[in-house]
Amino acid sequence: RSRIRLCYWIQWKQVKTRVKQLEKLGVKPYQAYQWGNTRKGHWRTVHSPILTRTLNNAFLKKQGLLCLKEIVAPKAVYV
Repeated sequence: RSRIRLCYWIQWKQVKTRVKQLEKLGVKPYQAYQWGNTRKGHWRTVHSPILTRTLNNAFLKKQGLLCLKEIVAPKAVYV
């Protein structure tokens, strides 16, 4: 999930795009601007509380991405 969040964050290259997308995902405008304009590195930002809450499993599932647990767990045989 972290790498997928990273792909989204890098895809939103400009500050205004990041702010707009975060607001669209339900983040308050002040926090969206604060995190969209952060100078922290990509990887650190991806693990921030804002992105972990907004780009969660439900969001990724809505985007059409599958969870590995859903694919592997039913087929796994535990001995």
